[in-house]
Amino acid sequence: MEKVVNILNDLNDIDEKATAIVDHTSIEKKELYKQLSEDIHKLDEEISKGTEKKLDVIREKMNFEIGEAKKRLLASFEQEMSKIESDYKKNHDTYVDTVFQKIINQ
Repeated sequence: MEKVVNILNDLNDIDEKATAIVDHTSIEKKELYKQLSEDIHKLDEEISKGTEKKLDVIREKMNFEIGEAKKRLLASFEQEMSKIESDYKKNHDTYVDTVFQKIINQ
């Protein structure tokens, strides 16, 4: 009978140890989950910051290119306006005579 009691005590010890291992594993699992969640959050923040920096560079480049295009367009416009004004001053009398003749001949 003593052997049976010893076996039962051994089984009880094994069960307690197994329960302790499972409990410890559960605690470690929760800690690992918490650490992984924090790591993922940090990684997400780093990626967001990196993406925002890249977007800022792209925005700056776009704004610069738009500014340059605007300058070129304005210079082209001013050049064309200058040509038109020059042509108008040079040919003003001819334009007036042409318009006047068309009015008279109608």
